[in-house]
Amino acid sequence: MTAEYAKTSTEAKARGLSIYFTGTPCERGHVAPRWAISKQCTVCQPMDRSREYVDAMRLAFERAFMATLKTGFLHVPHQDEDGWLVMPV
Repeated sequence: MTAEYAKTSTEAKARGLSIYFTGTPCERGHVAPRWAISKQCTVCQPMDRSREYVDAMRLAFERAFMATLKTGFLHVPHQDEDGWLVMPV
């Protein structure tokens, strides 16, 4: 059985769905369902946004910013299998 997608975010919300599908590419070219609440493409905006993930990501960005200020060289956060790292560019 094939799932019926809503065609707009308004329709998805009215039907109690979290995603909808327009069939048109997002701004990055993905033809994928979109989140009804944010209207973002599900490929561009995966929903792994637990509190722990967001806190770790925020800390990595803060550490990168402070390292950039301290050294004068741009530092960026990078996620690998062990977690978030701060690396100079």
